[in-house]
Amino acid sequence: MKKVADFIDRHQLLGPSDKILVGLSGGADSVVLLHMLAEMGYACEAAHVNFRLRDKDSDEDALFCRNFCEEIHIPFYYLEEDTKAYAKQHKLSVEMAAREIRYNWFNTLLETYHLDAVAVAHHKNDQAETILMNLIRGTGITGMRGMLPKNGKIIRPLLCMTRKEVEDYITSNHLPFRTDKSNSDTSFRRNLIRHEILPPIEKLNPAFTNSVDDLSLRFTESAIIVEEYIRNWKEKNMVDPDRIPIEKLFQNPASLTILYGILADFGFNAATIKEIYDAWPYHSGARFYSGAYYVLADRDYLLIEPVKQQEQEVGAREVYPENKLDSNLHFEELSINQLESIPKEAHIACLDLDKLKLPLRIRSWQQGDKFRPLGMKGYKKVSDFLIDNKINLAEKESVKVLLSADDIAWVIGYRIDDRFKTSKNTRFILWVEHTIE
Repeated sequence: MKKVADFIDRHQLLGPSDKILVGLSGGADSVVLLHMLAEMGYACEAAHVNFRLRDKDSDEDALFCRNFCEEIHIPFYYLEEDTKAYAKQHKLSVEMAAREIRYNWFNTLLETYHLDAVAVAHHKNDQAETILMNLIRGTGITGMRGMLPKNGKIIRPLLCMTRKEVEDYITSNHLPFRTDKSNSDTSFRRNLIRHEILPPIEKLNPAFTNSVDDLSLRFTESAIIVEEYIRNWKEKNMVDPDRIPIEKLFQNPASLTILYGILADFGFNAATIKEIYDAWPYHSGARFYSGAYYVLADRDYLLIEPVKQQEQEVGAREVYPENKLDSNLHFEELSINQLESIPKEAHIACLDLDKLKLPLRIRSWQQGDKFRPLGMKGYKKVSDFLIDNKINLAEKESVKVLLSADDIAWVIGYRIDDRFKTSKNTRFILWVEHTIE
């Protein structure tokens, strides 16, 4: 307990008179968090969300949390939500929908009951899993920081503890807890990392979790230094915030990091920024799109310009894993074992997740676009494909394509590319559903 108390003081997570909302799932981690904060004398209240994802188990978790709070005299708040329906309505994965439901409700409780912070029960092992997930997907300094001890009003007092230390606290204090059976389901990527990837690494280095925790701290502090460096470089070299001097940029040995620091503020993702970086020396007039802005290569400058409304359909915009626009696309990561068969409907695409290069982007099809229609060995122009399928002119104008890097993975609503189809070796599927309202 002293370790957690010192961690709270060192990171200034709480004041002695703060009122805390604890996210209580019923699992060992959140039970320890609530019990420990209450034992330290903090004024705690607990909140539990029944996501209705595990039938009877979900109801039993909720009952356990309610009873546990009654036993230790903690105020209890409860929310029940149809998460799958919410995910479909808001075009989110089930995991992202659950997160949005949880934190939206937490914020409401904070405002309604004048609470000071939301405490969640992530520990060192969760941190190691998060950083590995970010590393596998592709990340920069921000992703390598992992979860912060404090992010706004969200605090993580247990980030100084390992899973074993949490289990030891449960045992020594004879605390009850619930076990979520889905935590052993390796069809979820985090569970796959937890049960199949981390254990062999920890055999090679038993201190790996603590090493990653130290790495996270170094990246957190490094990010502060990098942000200050970029801010100073901009003040010295950029007269206008939307004009990057090309010569001065590439004279700097940290040019890619500077470019990322500038363009990320305009909504450019890491893949597009790297594309811009690799395109130097530039052909005058070259354009690179991302959402509401594009970069135009002028003679001496990279100009950051807003995309006109009529041009926004041409520029490729990121839609997964972060959906930055209402694209009428719903994404969900699934294990191949979760599907009995691959659906035949044209408005659904099941793509081999390991073959995709994230982030995925969407744009209108363009003359000259080619792809390999499912079932074909050779390439075909999208324009010819649409003609062969008797798509009229009005419908053609609204056709969009889903991009994996620069490759078309799906002519949306019509045909996926053969290169991204599932096979006997497929383990994970990206389910993409196109909805028309």
